[in-house]
Amino acid sequence: MSFEEAILCDPELTETSKYATYLKSWQQEFGVDRVLPTLYDDLQDSPQDFVDKLADFIGVPRFRLSCEEMRSVHASEAMTQRAAITARAARPCWRGVA
Repeated sequence: MSFEEAILCDPELTETSKYATYLKSWQQEFGVDRVLPTLYDDLQDSPQDFVDKLADFIGVPRFRLSCEEMRSVHASEAMTQRAAITARAARPCWRGVA
């Protein structure tokens, strides 16, 4: 499937790429000091540091993540595998795109 076909089949692909545009408007609406830009990669790389930064930003005491909570951060890796299987199953839809 080409990139163009993928965009036609799944408009969310283009919507999720507008993060910077949305971020600017949120900062203008609520104030730069009231919007904390975060990246999912940072959550995956260092869940405790990510949560500490978030807790500091919203003004709540820091807390330690349990081992189970740390593992659940990486549970999306399994979801990614399921998404790939689902995408393969949906390919007949993509083939119909002109």
